[in-house]
Amino acid sequence: MRPFDFPQTTRPPQLRAAAVSVAVSLLILSLKAVAYLLTGSVAFLSDAAESVVNVVGANIAFLAVLAGTRPPDAGHPYGHGKAEYISGATEGPWWPWRGRRWWSRRSDVCCSPYP
Repeated sequence: MRPFDFPQTTRPPQLRAAAVSVAVSLLILSLKAVAYLLTGSVAFLSDAAESVVNVVGANIAFLAVLAGTRPPDAGHPYGHGKAEYISGATEGPWWPWRGRRWWSRRSDVCCSPYP
């Protein structure tokens, strides 16, 4: 059995929840992008940009849960559960980028408005 293969009946519920999170974040991103394309609204653009970060975060969480639910092996006799902490450590640095991106877009619109 390969490292990330689980029999259908033994997939952990955390893995399913993480997969649903990825799917929902992609759906929300696509809806916001379509709304922006239809309306040209800066609010929808801002929300779509935020959703990109959410999609990346959901994917990182999925990969961390996938690694964390692997069964113990010779190198990790107590399992891989600590791998899930990687998700928080990698998603945290996205927040400053997110804020900077939002602020730069808002300042452009406020300083040079257009009809």
